Amino acid sequence: MLLLGSLALTGGVALAVLALLLGRKYDIRSVAPIAVLALAGLTLTGILGVHKAPNLVLAPLLGLIIAFQIGRGRGYGQIIAASALPGLLQGLYLMLAASQAPMAREELAAQVFSQLEEMGFSTSGDEGEITRQLLVSLLRLEPAMEFVAGLLTAVLAYGLGQHAARRLGLALPPALPMRQWRLWDQLIWVLIISMAVILITDDGLLDDLAVNALVAMVVLYAVQGLALTRFYMWRMRVPPSLQLLFYAVLFFASGVSSWLLAGAGLLDTRFDWRSLAPEENGKEEIEGQ
Repeated sequence: MLLLGSLALTGGVALAVLALLLGRKYDIRSVAPIAVLALAGLTLTGILGVHKAPNLVLAPLLGLIIAFQIGRGRGYGQIIAASALPGLLQGLYLMLAASQAPMAREELAAQVFSQLEEMGFSTSGDEGEITRQLLVSLLRLEPAMEFVAGLLTAVLAYGLGQHAARRLGLALPPALPMRQWRLWDQLIWVLIISMAVILITDDGLLDDLAVNALVAMVVLYAVQGLALTRFYMWRMRVPPSLQLLFYAVLFFASGVSSWLLAGAGLLDTRFDWRSLAPEENGKEEIEGQ
């Protein structure tokens, strides 16, 4: 499953880079082709089924959105934010589909469960019940994962597209270094509202929307926390070998470190420790890699 996910991400990035370069070469400035491709992409994902690599279907649209935003003279932060649209639409589609077929997640979890049994995994007793509940929870969070995967695809496609564009004589605005990444301050309200909705609602579409929004925001604030650590490592001139060791510790302790990074990112939004003042950088504050 991890291998398939990696292949889908790699293929999505490649398609997004191709669409980005074609969009810049032929100067895509009209929003009409993008709107048509958006509808076609969402329709195609519905025909293929929501679990069959929707990232590959929507990746070219993502690349064209990046090209369109560059043509309008947008900064890196606004480009990445706009490129979140396909993932957002895909997430909403998944939640609507799940609300219309409430048992779909249970049935899909049961299919995966039976495949695990065939592979020899223990699925009996309390351990089996925990596994089943975990599968259902992961399927519930699929919209948030698609959204985050779309953002990751956009960031990687932009970085790779810059290298390819130089060889083709095309111009792409420079990407901000990760140490300067910062979410827009207003996004804190998404976090607050999603937590409030979770507290006052039961299972349903609204609850799914709030849970997925909360998970996506936690991931984004964790990325901001990681950007904060990169900033201080750059500022203190930490040797690459020690940086590598630090990131290895973060990876192997990801269960704890992800929450610590999210907390650091959230506090950075309040205290602006890197002095990325909104007055000067309001258009360049970003969501990111």
